Amino acid sequence: MKIYFRTHWWNDIYEKVCNDTVFHNVIKPNASMHIFDADSDIFNHFLAVTRGTRGCRLNPFVEFDTEEIKQAKFFQLEARGKIIKETNIDYEINLRELENTIFYYTDDQIKIKIPQQLYLSKVDIKPYTISIATDWLSEFVLHNSVIDIFKEAGLTGFSTKMIFNPKLGENNANCCMLFSNNIMPKAELDITTINYIQEEHGYYFRELGCLTYDIKVDDKIADFNRTAENWSSNYCPIWIVTAATKKIYDQNKLKGWAFRPVLEKGTILYKTYIQKWENIFQKVRCNEGNRIG
Repeated sequence: MKIYFRTHWWNDIYEKVCNDTVFHNVIKPNASMHIFDADSDIFNHFLAVTRGTRGCRLNPFVEFDTEEIKQAKFFQLEARGKIIKETNIDYEINLRELENTIFYYTDDQIKIKIPQQLYLSKVDIKPYTISIATDWLSEFVLHNSVIDIFKEAGLTGFSTKMIFNPKLGENNANCCMLFSNNIMPKAELDITTINYIQEEHGYYFRELGCLTYDIKVDDKIADFNRTAENWSSNYCPIWIVTAATKKIYDQNKLKGWAFRPVLEKGTILYKTYIQKWENIFQKVRCNEGNRIG
């Protein structure tokens, strides 16, 4: 497991970096961003050199090796396909639909909205591919061939909804919206969770690394699920799928998703993950201006 940071900095950090001989062959001229391995000596040196500056923003991402991925029973879906852009009319209708969608409360202070319908006038999607519906929703558009594969494999927890074309006044024929109202148990909130609360709107969350669950034997988890928390924008949950879903996806060489491992509380992998983050937070605190997220 490796944790990396995309570091974004102010001019005062750039000056410090440029004047340090260690970085002469590491940082590109005029760079305002660099990727560091959080365990590396060069990252430790970067933190030490920039201690007296205004600080920097550290945007993390986690990578797992092949053996670690094999240990995962669940994965978070990440969009890697084409973004289907809306027309102005599409956007107005989709926004109104979402505003009118009823909240689903998973806790007294936690609520989500699961979009029930999509309106898209220009859908260009190839067989065996998955696209992301708009640049502000967490919904996926699947070519009908993908749905056929999932159905034939016996994957559970999903259904489909037609995508209406406002321009033509009819449904798109060769694709559909992936839908599920199966809700995961509540995620474990740990040191990598950023949770906010707005008096009017309740809690909303952001995750620095990976989602973690304390899965019980009697938890009913399908192959396709939505999170109980609004990890995405506009109160929308994100998608959690099983290893069986990833296997079918890989076997059929489908395109459009990446799979981020979901951790399980109590496992060696999770303990390693938390230990790494505890070490990171301790190091980054050397400058109060540093911000992770």
